[in-house]
Amino acid sequence: MPSKSEKLTQRIQEIQDFIAANSRQNLGVAGIAQELDNISASLKIGKPVIHIASQNPILGQALHQALIYTSKKLLDSYQFQVTTLANDSESALPAISELLDCDVFCLVVEDNQPLEGDLKYLIEQAENAEIEKQFIIVDISESDCQSPSAIKAKSTETTAWVQSQLTAHNFAVFPLLLQPFAPNAQETEIDGDNSKEIEQFCKSLEALVRRKPEEFVAKRLTAKVLEQLNHWEIAINHQEDALKREIGEANGQLHRIKQSNSTDELRQKLEQATKQVEQDRDNFFKQVELDLKQSIAQLMDGFYRNSIVHRIVAFTHSLQPCVIRHKGAQYIKLQSEDTQTSADINIDMMHLCYSHLTQWSIEEWRRIYTYYGEGGISQLFHRTYAALDFIPSSELRLPSFQPNQDYVPFRHGLKDLVAGVQCESYYKDIFVLNYILKQVRSQWMGITFLLTFGTMLGLVEKNKRDFIRDLFQQPFEALQAQPLWVGTMLLAIPICGLFLLLFYNYHNNSQRKLEDVAEKLKKTLTDYYQRFTKVSVDKITQDFIAALESEDTRLKKLIERVRQDTLAYITEAEKSQTVIDGELQKLIARQEELTQTKVSLKKLQRL
Repeated sequence: MPSKSEKLTQRIQEIQDFIAANSRQNLGVAGIAQELDNISASLKIGKPVIHIASQNPILGQALHQALIYTSKKLLDSYQFQVTTLANDSESALPAISELLDCDVFCLVVEDNQPLEGDLKYLIEQAENAEIEKQFIIVDISESDCQSPSAIKAKSTETTAWVQSQLTAHNFAVFPLLLQPFAPNAQETEIDGDNSKEIEQFCKSLEALVRRKPEEFVAKRLTAKVLEQLNHWEIAINHQEDALKREIGEANGQLHRIKQSNSTDELRQKLEQATKQVEQDRDNFFKQVELDLKQSIAQLMDGFYRNSIVHRIVAFTHSLQPCVIRHKGAQYIKLQSEDTQTSADINIDMMHLCYSHLTQWSIEEWRRIYTYYGEGGISQLFHRTYAALDFIPSSELRLPSFQPNQDYVPFRHGLKDLVAGVQCESYYKDIFVLNYILKQVRSQWMGITFLLTFGTMLGLVEKNKRDFIRDLFQQPFEALQAQPLWVGTMLLAIPICGLFLLLFYNYHNNSQRKLEDVAEKLKKTLTDYYQRFTKVSVDKITQDFIAALESEDTRLKKLIERVRQDTLAYITEAEKSQTVIDGELQKLIARQEELTQTKVSLKKLQRL
């Protein structure tokens, strides 16, 4: 049946093999492996260890010399270690584990030395250590070793003194005279009684090695092996705790990603939102185009009271013709009855067109911006932003969705207004006497034509000369029969009436001719400015269309930018999720490895 040492050696080898197999997963086992090598070396030596400790270096060396001088067997049976303890409170003790890593512990103190502070702490720790035998060696003077009774009395006194200072049940107290064994002591003959005390102490040590010393050596080294395995288990527990925290954090990150929005859901939302805003954008600009056409038609509709065409016609109709003379010639010119207007009607007409089109353009752009298409461009941009804003802004910052509110397109359409049309016409008036003579001649020719026509039809039997003579002969004969003044009056009245009638006809004819010329001028003026207005409205419309196309293009770019940024965010989220998931799987695999390591470690701890 293998001994404990052999079993321990075999188990240490198993542990070392296990450490070598798991060194990559456990980087902190290098120190444990080194310590196991030291334990294995100590186990091969197989000698128990006597550790002598003292605050006085001379006393520690003296005890060592006394033991090997008194018993040569001890030198062959034990390994000796001598440690000097600091005797001031400011200096720390050596590592307790190193001091108590022995099979026999000997603490050497001076007679009546207070067992306080570090010494007391060392004794308390040694009480709980896996040490086969523990001694407190008290250095006594020669006066205390005069007789066996004195030595016995001193032993009793020393034991009582030690017990009075502390409770040390596992420590055996030996008062010994160590001065003769000091390194600097002169050779003196050792007293027989004192020699017996030292021999008795040596025999107690020899008795230990007669009882299979390898067993309590194996026991001590087994405790050290278990201690190293416990350190390893503690390290594994720390690694497990760290892994649990890392796994928890990774799971938390994955949970937050999946809880907020999974990448598949984000892609679906992005597709739906993009389709929605594109449809909304397309419908909006189609509706704005229809509304703009309707507004333009209303602007150019002469039957609409507030239209530009109606205002042009109304202004033109309010103009009055007047005759002016320039360099001997007469002209008919249109002018307004309003004294505040300018001398040139074109300036007033230009001002009318410009002011009306300016106001209409401003109002039309305001309607495009705030009214057309369910809230105008501003609401379109707002709806687009709201539809695309489904990712938290802390994770994805959207660009600014603000329309160009201050854009004024009509200025480009009206900045090149040209000069107006000619608003006057040459007018040649007929002198009144010429008009009367012309009318008399015309009437006489008419009478002659009637007579000729009557003769041809047989209505007049005489020739026209005889007919005219007979026609005027009776009135003249009647006038000759009257007094001169009566005849004159009777002749003057029809002649004056005739001239008045001719003058009245002359005036009506002149006025009618003046009005005809004025109407032609008004028609020319109206037609010109209606055409001018149509051209200007076309330019303004082109500017509106260009502005709308610019806003449409800008909105498309914003939508595409958000789409690309969102896709990049989704791709990055997928990468992060993949990385986190991969790290999580590694952590879980590492956790499983540690669990298996702990299971194997538990088996190895069964020494």
